[in-house]
Parts: sequence; C-alpha cells; structure tokens
Amino acid sequence: MIRQNGLLIKNIDNQTKELCLEAVKQNGLSLKYIRNQTPKICFEAIRENPLAFTYIREKTELLCNEAVKINGLSLEFIKNQTNEICMSAIKENPFALEFVLEQTNEICEAALFRNGLALEFVKIKTVPLCLLALQQNSYAIKYVPISLLSGSIDFSDYVFTCVGSKSILSSIPQIRGLNRIFLPYSDTNFSLLNALMYNNTPVNFVVEKKGYIDNTFIDELKQHNHYVTVID
Repeated sequence: MIRQNGLLIKNIDNQTKELCLEAVKQNGLSLKYIRNQTPKICFEAIRENPLAFTYIREKTELLCNEAVKINGLSLEFIKNQTNEICMSAIKENPFALEFVLEQTNEICEAALFRNGLALEFVKIKTVPLCLLALQQNSYAIKYVPISLLSGSIDFSDYVFTCVGSKSILSSIPQIRGLNRIFLPYSDTNFSLLNALMYNNTPVNFVVEKKGYIDNTFIDELKQHNHYVTVID
C-alpha cells in the first residue's frame, strides 16, 4: 500500500525505517506523519518533493543546505541562515534573495549576476548593484530607485518599463539618456501613455497591440516626434 500511496503511513502504528523510506520516496509530503524523522528519511522526502522541507522538525544546517540546493525558495523557512546556505539558495534560484535575512554585497551580486530582476529584493540598492542588474537584464530598470534614475547614470542602453505610477511619470523627463519606454497594456498605462505623449524629448515607445488599436492615437504620438513600435 505504501508504495502506491505514501500518505498512508499516517495510519501505521509500527513505522519501521524501511516503511518510512518507502513512504517518502513515493510522496515526500508523507514526512508530515512520520514520527521518527532520521536525516536519511528527510533527505529522501525533500528530494521527492522540496515542499516536504516544511515538515522537518529539526532543521539541521546539513538538511537546510540540501533543501535549498533542490529548491532555493526553501530559504523562506530557515531561521538560522549561514552564508553558505544563502549562497546555495541563490545559486539554485536568485529570487531566493527575497528571503535572505542579512543581505551582503556578495550575496546580492550573486543573485543579480544570475537574474537582474532580483534587484526587486535588494534592500540597499547601490549604483554598482543597479548597474550589475541592468547589465544582466535591462528591464530591471523598473526596480531602480527614482533617486538613482535622476542621478548621473546614463540609461541610454536600457528599456524603461512603465507601470502607471505618478512618481515614475514625473521622473521620466529627468532620466538621463532614456530613449526607450515599454508600456505593457493596462488602463493606468493608457492614461500614462497619453501623458507621455507630450514629453518634449523624443522617445521610442514599445507598445503592446492589445488596447491600442486606435491608429489615430498612434499617429498622434508620431506627430509629437516620438517613435512607436507596436508588438503583439
């Protein structure tokens, strides 16, 4: 029975080590019902299903490191975080940065090197870290603080993704070198696009076709010396 449904281990009084191993190999979440959780049983459980990590009662450093190597987001459930555990989590999933309790420059760089969009979870966004993020993924510009956007960084090589924010709208004319704006369709972005139309600096708008089917509107953008690329 256990080989077909590991969760049935909860109905067994005499939980031998062999039965428990069979149970977690069939369904890692059956770890929840195992009374004597040995390291081997825990390892097999998280290998079968990383979510089984939440059912480990004694989360040793060894088990934690193994868990984040399989699923970096398991870091969320680890209170005693070492640098090694955090780095292992970041290597598996750079967005695990969200759950790093004490972010070091090394950890942030490791995350951004793998995915610039992890900049969203960097607590202290310095210029070097923002530039590293942008080099990896130019769309990370949406997570660069307004104070840095209007500073001395040249953003001419990057694409700015607008999200309908008044604070972003007011800062756009101040962004040095900005010449490309991507507007994913939404009602707020429709209003934003209408306002940006009168920005004096020529901008290359990359606009999603959905919603912007009025060619008159597109033509008006062009009449204000903007460039428009329409994508599906």
